[in-house]
Amino acid sequence: MPFDNEGGVQVAPVTQRPKIHEVKHHKFVARVLRQPTFCSHCKGFIFGLGKQGYQCMGCQTVVHKRCHDKVECSCVLAENADDGSNENEPPLHHFATRTFTKPTFCDHCGSLLYGICRQGMRCEPCDTTVHKRCHHKVACKCHHDMAEAQHTDDPAMSVEPETTPKNVLYIAGTRVTWELLEKDLKEHFGTTAQFGDQKSAVPFGANQGFVSQVFLVEPDWTMEHEKLPKKLVLKVTQPDKLQAMCEQVFKVSFEAMKPSIIKVHDNEVNAYQLMRDEWKSVDALKMPKYYSGRHYGHDGGDYGYLAIEFLANGVPLHTYHNLSMKTCESVIRLLAKMGALSLQNPENVLKFDFNFIQQFGAVMFGPEKARESVKLVGQLIPETQDDLEFIESKIDVICNMGTMEKIVAESAPIRMLCHGDLGIMNCNICRLAGTHAGSPIEDILRFLSSAVSAKDHQEMRPKLIQTYYDALVDECAGKVEIPFTTDMLNEAYEKLMPAFMIPAFQASVGFTEMILAGAPADEQQEARQTLTLRMHGLVKEAIGYLHKWY
Repeated sequence: MPFDNEGGVQVAPVTQRPKIHEVKHHKFVARVLRQPTFCSHCKGFIFGLGKQGYQCMGCQTVVHKRCHDKVECSCVLAENADDGSNENEPPLHHFATRTFTKPTFCDHCGSLLYGICRQGMRCEPCDTTVHKRCHHKVACKCHHDMAEAQHTDDPAMSVEPETTPKNVLYIAGTRVTWELLEKDLKEHFGTTAQFGDQKSAVPFGANQGFVSQVFLVEPDWTMEHEKLPKKLVLKVTQPDKLQAMCEQVFKVSFEAMKPSIIKVHDNEVNAYQLMRDEWKSVDALKMPKYYSGRHYGHDGGDYGYLAIEFLANGVPLHTYHNLSMKTCESVIRLLAKMGALSLQNPENVLKFDFNFIQQFGAVMFGPEKARESVKLVGQLIPETQDDLEFIESKIDVICNMGTMEKIVAESAPIRMLCHGDLGIMNCNICRLAGTHAGSPIEDILRFLSSAVSAKDHQEMRPKLIQTYYDALVDECAGKVEIPFTTDMLNEAYEKLMPAFMIPAFQASVGFTEMILAGAPADEQQEARQTLTLRMHGLVKEAIGYLHKWY
């Protein structure tokens, strides 16, 4: 034991070393992430304060704390990473420098690719995207090339796989194959044309549905014909996106939500087929044409998809944009057209007997979720603390599933087909992800809460409800009776608004962070301010209705 000059024990200075978590030769330590970062394992956004995630001290890959023990590939920079058992590993990635026209994040370190052009590298077969500085650190190999090697009759392919687009099995890293999409589209259009060698799929719009990924596909048909689309929109629902949405946005278990979300996807497929084949209302509703789709789990596959028309002016808006009164009125009139078709064809509505509130209520609208939401809003907007305390005192009353279902039923004695997910991001493209039988007030409430500024919200609401009612009367043209009055709709709106919006604040905060992470740098400050003001306004509005009705 060392001694100092006076014979005492010499105490070494104490330095707190970070705790190291070793998994597959990675040495993970907790890190403070000072910029928006995505997990390299589950691809989900990493939320939180303080040390939000784990980073490998060797290869620098970043993961959620909950994901660090689930990583599948060994650290390529560790001295003992190569254990000699790599005979059956898939081939290396085929990285090429690319220019990205939209905010793009590295699949290895999780941070943004900076620059104006040639910002990073992408593997064409599997769509893995990385910084130039990260491409030599990527541990997981190209599994899409391996799948190609296993499915080809050419023995040379297993040795040196092709790198051109014609040899890619899956579309943009999803579970949908080019072969399946081609087969379904050939059947729909009655053509023998095939996809060409230059077929492509790139992320479309925000590419961030709650439960799906959206891509712009160019089939590069081998024959030209006016009925064959040069471009189309592909919407894919699969487990990785579902899991990210559940954990990041709704803060619930994946398994609890999966059955309901699968039903949401299947209802959307059914809705597009109904609009196209029976109601023949695609043009009237200004909807994209439906080409093909598969229900979730078809042929045992753990995914589902939709292929619809690409509308040149149909790129979704961001949640931090506000719509004008004129634009809101046009959306509301389209809702009235859907409502009129529902009243004139009640037998079709029964096909969507999916209790939206009941299915999602337990995990999204319950008292516990509402309390978590109130806490989050208090952290985000401290000046609302007094209002939030009052709201919290009413949570057990307003977050009652039976009460909510009763209000919805009373507002529309005859059930009508509802869009179900009519937010600002869905109003330019009539996506029908939440289609169900219910009350139009559900759509009006959802739309207004996400599409207009806090200042305009209360003023525009009665005007837009009147617009909806008048348009519905015109569309029905005396053929059927309107089952409600504007007073019934306004009362239902005021009663439902606190119950719908307060529990949803938690999802709004989570989704806001995801949206801001992908917002252009010059829009981020304005975007955060717009979303915060809108949430503040909704809190104030909910307080007024609670005093009035509860």
